[in-house]
Amino acid sequence: MSRRLNRPARLALTATVVALAVVACGPSASPGASPTPPASGPPSSPSPLASVPPAGLLPSDIDATIANKADLDGKRIAIRSFLLIEPAGARLCALVLESYPPQCGGASIAVRGGVPPVVLAQLDSTADEPDLHQATWGNVVITGTFHAGDAGPAIDLDGISIVSPE
Repeated sequence: MSRRLNRPARLALTATVVALAVVACGPSASPGASPTPPASGPPSSPSPLASVPPAGLLPSDIDATIANKADLDGKRIAIRSFLLIEPAGARLCALVLESYPPQCGGASIAVRGGVPPVVLAQLDSTADEPDLHQATWGNVVITGTFHAGDAGPAIDLDGISIVSPE
């Protein structure tokens, strides 16, 4: 007999499963690997990463960021975009393919660093659907240091907040 969990229970389960999966990657994960939760504080406590961009740091989009990547290399920026976290890594997507789970299309920027469990719990996920490709996703504003990179653009995450789709 199959039993469907209510939304709060699914969110708690999703956060736990994603946190365990991310922790299993360990510190030796590659730069493009799934973000790991920060080591400080209990998972339910608010995180400094779950914040809005600082005053004066207006969010850009992926296309504008990539168009200006040489000028932005090494600088702290904010990007408003669709975040997709998969076993292969996390990235911000310029286009979203409307499959289930969603997929990235077009340009993307790799996300390096830890997404706090308090934020992960607010994102959509297939964690309670083991027969599907495992992914976590949502619309966010991310702040961090941008790297143009020869292997592709990346941002070192230092702040994240959930936003409504545009």
